[in-house]
Amino acid sequence: MLVWQQRAVRLAGGAARVPTGRGGGRSKGQVRHPFLLSLAGSRCTGAGTQWHLRHFGSSRCSGERGGNYGKSSRTGPLGPFANIPGVSSVIRSAGARHSPASNPPHRHLAGTRAATTTAPSGRDGSARVAQSDRPDRLTHAIIFDIDGVLIRGKLVLEQARAAMSKLLCPRRGQPMVPVLFVTNGGGHFEAKKARQLTEWLGMDVRPEQVVLAHSPMRALHHLKHRHILVCGQGPVKEIALSYGMENVTTLEEVSALFPLLDAFDFAHRTKHAPLDADAQEAERRAQEAFAPIDACFVMSDPLRWESHLQLLVDVLTSDGIPGTRVARQAVQCYFSNDDFVWMAEHSQPRFGAGAFRLCLETLFKEFTGGQELEYTRFGKPYSMTYELSDRLLAAQARDLGYDGVSITYAIGDNPRSDVRGANSRENMRSVLVRTGVFDGKRFANDPVDPADHVLDDVLEAVEMISRLHPCPTAPPLPPLPPAR
Repeated sequence: MLVWQQRAVRLAGGAARVPTGRGGGRSKGQVRHPFLLSLAGSRCTGAGTQWHLRHFGSSRCSGERGGNYGKSSRTGPLGPFANIPGVSSVIRSAGARHSPASNPPHRHLAGTRAATTTAPSGRDGSARVAQSDRPDRLTHAIIFDIDGVLIRGKLVLEQARAAMSKLLCPRRGQPMVPVLFVTNGGGHFEAKKARQLTEWLGMDVRPEQVVLAHSPMRALHHLKHRHILVCGQGPVKEIALSYGMENVTTLEEVSALFPLLDAFDFAHRTKHAPLDADAQEAERRAQEAFAPIDACFVMSDPLRWESHLQLLVDVLTSDGIPGTRVARQAVQCYFSNDDFVWMAEHSQPRFGAGAFRLCLETLFKEFTGGQELEYTRFGKPYSMTYELSDRLLAAQARDLGYDGVSITYAIGDNPRSDVRGANSRENMRSVLVRTGVFDGKRFANDPVDPADHVLDDVLEAVEMISRLHPCPTAPPLPPLPPAR
């Protein structure tokens, strides 16, 4: 019995007709999915949480929750995704402010589906009615994680280029199937990561083929006119501005305006002694002129944890102006990446932004006498990243002459993010490689988030997918654009 079949029986409590299909396909056997039962055990209050429960499974929510943060109908800048049909709608359909539980979301096992008579919309937004005299022409798609799959720090894994070469059309030099690079990394623009991937992999990667951890944060249009505090390495202020936020401040700018807040930096502390009357007067004037902060964005891995943790706790326990205190959290908090560990050049995993989030959550709870930090997480394994990925893959499929995507293979190295996220999607299969966080030395498969397939590296993964889906007779490609 396959891993996903065992998972189906376990989720259904044994009362299931287990499908027996192999090779990545799914038969029509139906499983009684106890998904609704998980909602009964959830501790969630406030408007908008049902959207998350539908997509994430059971959730842990504490305190009063705000309503949906995707209510605004304003059209913000969508960057490289602006011209892709359907993407703007999914980017705007964000969920409720909450903190999902660490329990793995259930895979939505389905039986047969109702047939549709309308194919995906065309480039001009008009609906294309499927021809009754032919079935839809579908293709498979592949999602690649980056760190631990294609690279380790600055080292490009030798299997990466070979794997990409097997996907390229000899005539065009482009992949023959839809391909997307989805990472929990960030701190730079999608266009820069696309240029890096082009150099690393020896193939042309476009910005719309890249989804970074903070890419779905373009959906936060209701915060467009609010005062946003950003944290993390890289040009995070410029990225937030490009996502449509109009009033953005960095933690470094807050530290400069309120010099007495940061007592960890000895040089900074000596320069602005606490008994310095001029410094205290300058901070008082800064408080009077400072616009209250409405939300904090942790957009990439912070660098100076001790100072950033102190300043973020100061802001999150204030009314938006550092140095004040309120009884309940008034400032919203968003994390673009929740990876506890990730894989760089070292043989052992390194702490990631998820570890920073755990530190902040623990300090906030201790400092407030037991209050839980309220926050929202993006990136893998959360649903918004995969909904955006589905739209981008469907757009690529149409560009290649197909009607849509039948199945997506998600190749990753981290069971908690890559595998857990793929297992929560009905039309997705998880492929775990042994070149990153998971190395296969202790277990043949991850015991908590087992993958559908476990292989040595990305080259083996691509070769397996090619065997399961031999290169189809692709539709005629559109003509090349005229040379300028």
